[in-house]
Amino acid sequence: MVEDVIGNDELEEVAPIETTLPVEKRQRSKLVPVNLQAAVTAIGTLELRCLEKGGAGKWKLELNVRMKE
Repeated sequence: MVEDVIGNDELEEVAPIETTLPVEKRQRSKLVPVNLQAAVTAIGTLELRCLEKGGAGKWKLELNVRMKE
């Protein structure tokens, strides 16, 4: 379900997410275009799956996006 969030004061902008994914040594400086699949886990973390476009590479990132109490 998508909610209308225009003008919603509950949204907070956060810093960009940057990470380095493990690759073979000989391909260390190569950029790898990926498609993203996102899901929220049962415990409330954001799971991003990075699937290499036109290749077999795949990586999973889990991010804690729950509000701190």
